[in-house]
Amino acid sequence: MVQRVLSAKDLNHGRWGALAAGLMKIPIIFIMIVPGVIAIVLFSDLDISSLNFMIEKEGAMEVCSQLSDCPNMTYPVLIYNLLPTGILGLVIASLLAAMSSSISATMNSASTLITMDFVQKIKPDMTSKQLVRVGQIATFVLVMLAAFWTQYIDKISSSVWEYLQMVLSFIAPPVVAVFILGLFWKRANANGAFAALITGLALSIFVIVSKVNGLIPWVNDLHFLHMGPMIMVTCMLVQAVVSLATTAPSEEVVQTLTYNKQIFAEETAELSGVVWYKNYRILSVFLLITTAIVVAIFW
Repeated sequence: MVQRVLSAKDLNHGRWGALAAGLMKIPIIFIMIVPGVIAIVLFSDLDISSLNFMIEKEGAMEVCSQLSDCPNMTYPVLIYNLLPTGILGLVIASLLAAMSSSISATMNSASTLITMDFVQKIKPDMTSKQLVRVGQIATFVLVMLAAFWTQYIDKISSSVWEYLQMVLSFIAPPVVAVFILGLFWKRANANGAFAALITGLALSIFVIVSKVNGLIPWVNDLHFLHMGPMIMVTCMLVQAVVSLATTAPSEEVVQTLTYNKQIFAEETAELSGVVWYKNYRILSVFLLITTAIVVAIFW
């Protein structure tokens, strides 16, 4: 998403692109949740034991017999029972293509980060061919690690959907904490931001390890929607303490990166002649209101 925004031809197009991406997130509520509800209504009594899908109950593995106990089987049950043969093939092909594209983009980004932000900094004399080889090796290692990790997903969450949301609740809070303090607190510095991100990473690893091995019961029982705010507050406290204990940022950095009224006033003057449907502030408010209405309806 960031790469696409950076490729915009000007600032306004980048803003519109980000807002358009946010608007396209709203239908996901209907695309991903409503079909699951429909599946439970239509196929709640369907016997799926013949699929030999294994689930863990009370520490023992057993064959799943009902759809309500196997949320990961919802999508296969829906498409195999409701779609005709030709459309079914197209849907499966589209699913595999989308998965391949997402995995490819993720692994490419991760290997690029490893190659350019770590390896090249450690060994700046490496040639382009050597860097490409490092990227290929990093991609292979990441794929192997991802394949190895799949066996632990069932131990951490009851479904792939819940696992994805839980991972986001680990990734987003430290970044949000750094951005909030960095934008609105003049004393925040790079050392505090780095400490906050490392703290968020350490807490996330600790929680995941605890869930896999059952180390701390109350941590394992804590819902990820409660865990996210706790991680964010902890990261903000760490960032504040480390920032106060280290050198304050320069005045140039504060004026450039910290939000102030002058920036808002200059931007207001810049947007004064822009029609409403091209004004990103109005579009942002529209997106927020739309999101709030949709969330309120499905609360």
